[in-house]
Amino acid sequence: MKKSLLLMMLVFCGCVAAWAQENVNFHLVLDDASRLKVAETYYDSSAGVAVENILDVTDGDNTLSIQNYHTIQITAKDGFFLKECVRESTGSNYYISNKQSTQIFVETGIEGDTFTITTCPESESRTASVTVNIDRPDDINMTRYMINGFISFTEPSTVVLYDPTDELPLTFSTKNYQQKIYKVTVSEGTVEESYGQWRVTPEDGAVIDVQVAFPDKDVTYTLISESGNFDFLRVRAGIPYEDIDISSGSYTLKAGTPIEYNFDTSNYKIDEFLIDGVPCQSLYSYSFTASDDATHSFKAHPFATFDARVHVTPADKARVLKGGLYGDPAECVDGVYTVRLKEPYDVQLTVAPVTDYYISDVRVEPEPDSEISFNKSSFYYSCTGDCDIYVELGEVVYDKKTALYVDNSDLLDYINSSSAFDNSIVFPEPATGYTVYDVSLAKSPAIINGYITGVGPVSRVYLNHTRIEKASEWSTTYTVDYQGDDVVHIYIENDPETASLSFDIDEGLEVEAVHNKVVTVTDPAAVLELFKGDEVAVKVNAGDDNYELTVNDDAVEPDDAGSHVFNLADGANVVKIIRHTLLRDIVADGDDSNAPVYNLQGIRVDAANLPAGVYIRNGKKFRVR
Repeated sequence: MKKSLLLMMLVFCGCVAAWAQENVNFHLVLDDASRLKVAETYYDSSAGVAVENILDVTDGDNTLSIQNYHTIQITAKDGFFLKECVRESTGSNYYISNKQSTQIFVETGIEGDTFTITTCPESESRTASVTVNIDRPDDINMTRYMINGFISFTEPSTVVLYDPTDELPLTFSTKNYQQKIYKVTVSEGTVEESYGQWRVTPEDGAVIDVQVAFPDKDVTYTLISESGNFDFLRVRAGIPYEDIDISSGSYTLKAGTPIEYNFDTSNYKIDEFLIDGVPCQSLYSYSFTASDDATHSFKAHPFATFDARVHVTPADKARVLKGGLYGDPAECVDGVYTVRLKEPYDVQLTVAPVTDYYISDVRVEPEPDSEISFNKSSFYYSCTGDCDIYVELGEVVYDKKTALYVDNSDLLDYINSSSAFDNSIVFPEPATGYTVYDVSLAKSPAIINGYITGVGPVSRVYLNHTRIEKASEWSTTYTVDYQGDDVVHIYIENDPETASLSFDIDEGLEVEAVHNKVVTVTDPAAVLELFKGDEVAVKVNAGDDNYELTVNDDAVEPDDAGSHVFNLADGANVVKIIRHTLLRDIVADGDDSNAPVYNLQGIRVDAANLPAGVYIRNGKKFRVR
């Protein structure tokens, strides 16, 4: 068997390798091949290097035959841009990075497809211009949005071309990142400064003035807080940074001084930050360089603190923590855990039962807008304000039975059945046939994962005679949601043969029946659909009367415990229980051992030659073994 499996694996791997090395044929249509570099790229794992093979392509239709899983890299040469890379079968336009490159991943799905590449010169794309005036051109770089590479200036006045569709904004920065730009203005358009970079979105034909040198002057910043205090703000300035006193509501520095604002976002929510009435999006920290007098206005409010009171029943059977499972534990006073919380992030608490207890119910007052969810082993909750949380715990009690049937456990290489509650083992060391386990419904369901020696994972699992499907096609686990008095069948060698069980019971008899050691027959009038080999135990209470029990017309005698135990045959199994009334008119004087003997049908029999069975003498039953 192992040699056959090994051979199959080798053949499979060979097929996969051959499939991966197949060439894929497709078309590449180019408007002007001289504007492009087209290369086949891949990683050579044997040599440990990336490989690039330049392809010889021409204008028009190029038929390519490229190895599966390689990549076609298409790059515009200097002075040209890529406009489109359109796949004919889908009409989709492939992503073009920085207007200069795109790639086609080669796989069998593009067999026979066509990719059309359209290019254009920079002059046809960059139809807008701007004049840039700089006092120190050698200190400045400029970049166009989406395009790699800097534009370096050598003249104090330069005309720059750009594509108004996808090359805005224009970004100005210093070549030396420690140096700052004093001011950038535009005759028509907008300017935004952040962390030493200036982003300009000009109108076509506008003039951008860039002043690098800072003037020798003092700059004053006026601070306005809606709350009247600045507890939420820390200001540092200079090289190195030093704290600035802002208690007066303003501060003054030399132009060109670096400044840093740090907001206390642990204790405050910054609702608004305005610079000369214009909103600034930096609500966590803000760095800039002193340039001109300005007013900085703030709206901020302190985060609220509140209490969550957790009522646990029983109180000593759980831990209540601030945060997650590794958070700070809360103390219990008079059965209540009080957790002090603070918005916006420090609002979560956790309830974790101790060993052998589980969460059975959770209630929150005031009732939250969304539905409360919890599992048996933990409850996580994010509070929005003062609240009372009521958590009911249940004890893990092993008060139910579940039977596990395995048709041949010797063929099992490995089997695990763990509780979804706490990963404890549910069915330890299963044996062939029926094994009964004590279970707790608090730990249901069980996750079964088993492997058969030399074959693979277990593939036939049944719960109460209904087949269970795996979680997914690729999974090897089965979820068994047992409810007590269940039976789990695992068939390894063969599929189970079906069998039915029905009862034909004389009136006046009380019958108790259990199949597979744990499952009670609640309705003897129903026909049960079971498996061949299932075990059935029947107890009969006939009062003072006698009875006879047969299965498919074969008599089944009771065992020492008074149970008639039998296994189902395939097909229909009929249990018939016939009642026999005792002969009360037979009277004998005294307790005469020589009195006549009758069988249960009232027929006198030879007392000297009695086969095993139940008989009547002197109006009393006796058994011959």
